[in-house]
Amino acid sequence: MKRLTLLALIGAAFLLAACGVIGGPQATPTPMPTYTPLPTYTPFPTYTPFPSPTATFLPSPTPIPLESPTPVMAAETPAPALSTMQATLAFGANLRSGPGTTFSVIDALNAGELLQILGRDVSGGWLLVRTLAGQEGWVAVTQLTPPIDIPRIPLAPSIPTPAVTATPRATATQATASGAIRFNPAAGGAPQCQTFTWAAPARFGVDNPPEPYQPFDTANAGSIMRQRAFFFDRPEVPQFFNVYIQGSITPAGCTSDNTCGSITMTMCATAAANAPVGGFEYEQNVQLRLGTQSYTTFYEDFRVIIPTVFQVAAP
Repeated sequence: MKRLTLLALIGAAFLLAACGVIGGPQATPTPMPTYTPLPTYTPFPTYTPFPSPTATFLPSPTPIPLESPTPVMAAETPAPALSTMQATLAFGANLRSGPGTTFSVIDALNAGELLQILGRDVSGGWLLVRTLAGQEGWVAVTQLTPPIDIPRIPLAPSIPTPAVTATPRATATQATASGAIRFNPAAGGAPQCQTFTWAAPARFGVDNPPEPYQPFDTANAGSIMRQRAFFFDRPEVPQFFNVYIQGSITPAGCTSDNTCGSITMTMCATAAANAPVGGFEYEQNVQLRLGTQSYTTFYEDFRVIIPTVFQVAAP
């Protein structure tokens, strides 16, 4: 018992000495480190696999129904309004049943007569007019006092067309008797020319003094305004003949009322070097169209048909 008590005292003394209670300075206690907690673990998201692709087919295209074509009705052409323009005759003129000298004459009009313009033909060379007496008919635009604004005049509601009649071919005797113009050029030779006067189908108005008819000028058409002009046509004459009008055509048979009844011209003909020689006569007609040229437009006044006889002479 005593021994145990002694051991307990010795242990207590040892502890007190260690703690500095018994004599000597007391040791400063070493602080314990602060506990830093570990970060909270965040688990990665659970992997979700992508779904397996499933093929999706587009629906078959639905064809667009074709539309039945709707027939387009032709637009009705409105009837042209009649012109309210007026004009005065510069010369005496024939009032005709249609736009051309081949139509019959309704009446003879005097220079200075006032006319109401109702319409025009396609070329603008003839006008449908009404007189003060109420007669309606056609006159050539060149018979009226200028200026006349042709584009402003509407087409006539009804434009007569000439009846086509066959002209019988004349024999050599008949052609000569009717005053046919004869040519007998040598093959490959110089031109053979004749000057003559030919009657017009009706009297026509002219300036004072009469202005000659020049060949229709295509090269300088842009500078030509209201010039007397002519076309020469020879569609039935054989190609190995060259027939033409030399120079200008002059009005003839003129009177004091500034009208003329005929024209004077010089017509020439040549034969090609290879033209057939043998005495055969070619009886054909040539045609003159006389009127007025304004720029590239030709306003026809009248036509003249001239019978001709051609024969090739030996060179």
